[in-house]
Amino acid sequence: MSSDFHQLAIATTVLFVTSCGLDPSAKDRCGTSADCNPGRVCNGGVCDNGDSGTTGCGSRDFDCDGHNDLLWYQAATGETQVWYMDGVQHLADAALDLTEALDPSTGWRLAGVGDFNRDGHPDLVAREGTGGVTAIWYMNGTSRTGVEALDPALNLTDDTGWSLAGVCDFNQDGWPDLLWHHAEYGATQLWYMHGAVRGAYANLDGVSTSVTEASGWQPVGTGDFNHDGKPDILWRGTTNSQAMVWIMDGFTLRSSYTISSFLDLPQTMTLSETDDLDLDGSSDLVWWSWTTGTIDIWRMNGTSRTTQSAIDGAPDTPGWTIVPH
Repeated sequence: MSSDFHQLAIATTVLFVTSCGLDPSAKDRCGTSADCNPGRVCNGGVCDNGDSGTTGCGSRDFDCDGHNDLLWYQAATGETQVWYMDGVQHLADAALDLTEALDPSTGWRLAGVGDFNRDGHPDLVAREGTGGVTAIWYMNGTSRTGVEALDPALNLTDDTGWSLAGVCDFNQDGWPDLLWHHAEYGATQLWYMHGAVRGAYANLDGVSTSVTEASGWQPVGTGDFNHDGKPDILWRGTTNSQAMVWIMDGFTLRSSYTISSFLDLPQTMTLSETDDLDLDGSSDLVWWSWTTGTIDIWRMNGTSRTTQSAIDGAPDTPGWTIVPH
């Protein structure tokens, strides 16, 4: 199979993906300004955004309170909703100011979250399937401040069969990268990014790394499950309540594990997100059932569940998805 995206013409599966399960606050802590990203200064042990006077929030913290939040998206209507979280507690919610931009008639849809301009605020990856455009929507909280499309030579229409499967810094250069997956062929490819500019790319090769939709597995996103500070890849079973973790070293697969403790999950629950909600350094799992409007959060220690928390009040109609971030 060719690694050239544009030689593929297979129907796509739409996935919504995470930036990283890595601790978002770690990059905002500092001893001096040299520890901060360009354009930011160290103020009281935290990287601030220079003259703006605001503190960096992290790539999944929309309200700058130091906790990762959950982003909901309804593709059929373009509706969005941010759940402001305090660990596993749902405090409040707000819609993103994107009603017109995400109107279904525009063809645009949300695909991922990451801090692409390194200003300390989560940005959005948006996709337009007909033309194949991938763009970064720069955000300040719930408001969009700018748009930057990737090179048109990188356009991927829906009929190529490629879907965005993760957003995380795999080469640890401080910039989030884009992880792509092909559902029919099972191929996985990583784009090394510098903001909205792609540098190199890499294919994850080998029979053991080919995961097709027919095999019953689908990528959920990325997180750190073995505490080595490097992103791993999380997969969910499409025909059962199972999950599998690929332990990665950069873009090299080192090992894989099945996550335990699934016997008490109702079949209506779908693995929808991986994120370090309690900020203990371990990626947690978020399960959701639209039939009951219930979220089940598993606090994890590596690949083992330690505690479980249920939250009511989630959308109870089909079509909503947690955009893992």
